[in-house]
Amino acid sequence: MPAVDEIAKLLEKNPPLKLTIEGHTDNVGDPAHNKALSQQRAGAVMGSLVAAGIAKERLSTLAWAIPSRWPITKMKADAPRTDASSWSNVAEKRLQAAQAACCKKVGS
Repeated sequence: MPAVDEIAKLLEKNPPLKLTIEGHTDNVGDPAHNKALSQQRAGAVMGSLVAAGIAKERLSTLAWAIPSRWPITKMKADAPRTDASSWSNVAEKRLQAAQAACCKKVGS
């Protein structure tokens, strides 16, 4: 997972940095199932980071599930639910923001 590799590199370069990994789902299906799925997703990323040598104590997870009664108004109606490229873009933008914020703090 290229995004996870980049996050691991960022954490390796910045030992004091801690990270909360958030897992998300959409609003389709049972909220309890979606929350469990969100936790599995966040846990998988955490496991990959730990396998890459990041101390588990620096990581935490948070699971989100949107209740099915909440409309997702910002999603395109014709977009596939598993559009990995859009999630990858979100992850990439968050990583870039974290790197910029981290570098500002270190360089200050």
